[in-house]
Amino acid sequence: VFIWRKAKYRKDKQTGVECFAFRNEGSTLSSEIILFCEGISRERFGPSRFFTYVDPNEVQSRNPGYCFIRAGYTKSPKRSSKGLILFYKESA
Repeated sequence: VFIWRKAKYRKDKQTGVECFAFRNEGSTLSSEIILFCEGISRERFGPSRFFTYVDPNEVQSRNPGYCFIRAGYTKSPKRSSKGLILFYKESA
């Protein structure tokens, strides 16, 4: 499952297209799925900044969001008010 969404107005001031939901239960590397889905997003929304929030309590990895880092995202040093980790990738 991979869901992108683009909102005009956000309380957190983030801009671009957000990965709203992602779950990989297959054998394909998650980073490859992310890159593939970015291509689909570019077709739909045009060039854009991508971002997502990862809840470290909801993933099994010892390194939450690592698949986004492997796909070229930057990990923000700040966390959201709910403790979520922000990952972002500037327009390509």
